[in-house]
Amino acid sequence: MGKISKYSIERLRERNVELRFDCPYCGSARIGIKYRNKTDFWDGITCPKCKSRVILDNLSLTVVQDKPAEEESRPMVSESIYTS
Repeated sequence: MGKISKYSIERLRERNVELRFDCPYCGSARIGIKYRNKTDFWDGITCPKCKSRVILDNLSLTVVQDKPAEEESRPMVSESIYTS
């Protein structure tokens, strides 16, 4: 496996992330939440159909960068314990 990076909601502020999904309550409206500017937080959105307030309170993204092919072909070194 390659390099693993985790991005919390705080680290995503400068990345212009926008999430689009079906309303979790009614499931019939497509809504989106995005970070607007440097001073306000992702404060949610009201569903246009059922009027439910959807608030993003937690988010993290995990990014895995694969190793180059030549690194994967090397045999793995493992340590073993031998007792007599």
